[in-house]
Amino acid sequence: MTVKTNKPAPRLARAAHGQRRGDLLEAGRACFAESGVEGTTVEELLERSGASVGSLYQHFQGKDGLAAALYLEGMEMFFGKARDRLRSARTTADGAKALVRAYFDCAEADPQMVSFLIEARTYLDKTRYAAEIERKNAEFMPEVAAWFRDRIKARELREIAPDYIMAIIEGPARHYVKRWLASPTLSLHEAREVLAQAAWDALRRPQQERSVPRRP
Repeated sequence: MTVKTNKPAPRLARAAHGQRRGDLLEAGRACFAESGVEGTTVEELLERSGASVGSLYQHFQGKDGLAAALYLEGMEMFFGKARDRLRSARTTADGAKALVRAYFDCAEADPQMVSFLIEARTYLDKTRYAAEIERKNAEFMPEVAAWFRDRIKARELREIAPDYIMAIIEGPARHYVKRWLASPTLSLHEAREVLAQAAWDALRRPQQERSVPRRP
């Protein structure tokens, strides 16, 4: 005799639900790497993942939502490595170099993800997910801005607007990593330190200016 109970659904069903989301993310990584976000079709995502169109829309509300979720995942990877580098910096020089080194750390750890981050932002900026990506970026930036602001006040770094600081740090790193992704024979380790030093050279206040008291 079968006895009916009010037990919750088996864990296997919930695991399958989570697995389907993971399958779609993995399919997105592969398809976007091969064809770019714009060039990837929904049909390709479904074929690669084995998911139904209903699952795609249930988890991500479509291809753009899947691309945005993957992008946010990549941002979290970078933010994590950048926080580790910045918080462990023992000198102002190490702190100024931290974000450059973190960018290269990400490229070394997950080149496919970094390739996607470089390629996908332009596409996602034209979608309804652009604001969410900006909000996530804004959550991280105050910690970075506060670190640089303190060093500027201490006259250890030049007085440069935050947007320029990020351009000095991120622009050369992204340019080199993009070249490295196309030609992996280039040296990632050497470039990490060369560009980190270049960022420090651009941001640090000349020694003779550090000793001059600031006017009230």
